[in-house]
Amino acid sequence: MHLVSILLAVALYCCLSGCQTVTNPAGETAGGLPGSQVLLLNRLADPARWSTAECTVDSAPVSGEQQPVLHLHIPVDHQGGEAKHPVGWPRIYFTTLDGESEWFAYDTFTFALHTQVSRPDMEKIPLSFTVFCGSKSFSQSISARHGEWMQISIPCEKLPAPGRVTGLRVSIEESKYKHLDVLDFKLSEFRLSRSPDCEITDLFVGVPQRGNGLQLPLSLKVTGAGSDQPRGVPLQISQGERILRLETLPVRRGDFSLLLDLSELQLQAGQYTLTVFPGQSAKTLTRAFELK
Repeated sequence: MHLVSILLAVALYCCLSGCQTVTNPAGETAGGLPGSQVLLLNRLADPARWSTAECTVDSAPVSGEQQPVLHLHIPVDHQGGEAKHPVGWPRIYFTTLDGESEWFAYDTFTFALHTQVSRPDMEKIPLSFTVFCGSKSFSQSISARHGEWMQISIPCEKLPAPGRVTGLRVSIEESKYKHLDVLDFKLSEFRLSRSPDCEITDLFVGVPQRGNGLQLPLSLKVTGAGSDQPRGVPLQISQGERILRLETLPVRRGDFSLLLDLSELQLQAGQYTLTVFPGQSAKTLTRAFELK
């Protein structure tokens, strides 16, 4: 999808759902790193938007951040499920509308989770959060903690291609609980966040390969606004103070791997340095590699 279409979709979502785009100021941690762009998804806290099976859902008092709260109540019943499966899977579903599915324009989806159970001594409180992208899905297993708020984070790069979110599901397996256990989950502060700039957040340099010339394996993670479109990342090869090559590397959002051809440099054995975003201290990453 073209960038213009993405922006129009996000704008439509804001108009339809009352979401709010904010920039997270330095020092705050609500939903993103300092300086990140945040899209609040308050529609996900609307119980009318969720369908239920073997459980109930309603609203709860607002969270400490004054955000709406979705309350999921599950009375575990090993005898009252579906006829063929009396020990079932209590669950709720959310179906996205037009303009609510373009999560791949962001880096991370987060929400806050509070858990209250009838047996506080439970060793495990398993919960599953699933994101559907058409016929494909990504599920995150959560080990909830009684009486505590937790921050749950899902990198958008983990969502199945093409990244258009069609639905959400929150569920448990009753077989992992005792009959007549009572579970109350509160979910709030749903949001998408991203860096305002294209950034490299992870960089790995492999062992140089000799064969048809000289190639350097690279693996990197690209984040930031608009980085789903082809972007140019400044990349520098140097030895000591001497710059041997400075080029622009085309990349896309998410995990990215390639073999960087260094044949034309005719490098000799020795120590070298690869730098992305050289001269931009806040974004610069440097990795050393050796030729033998």
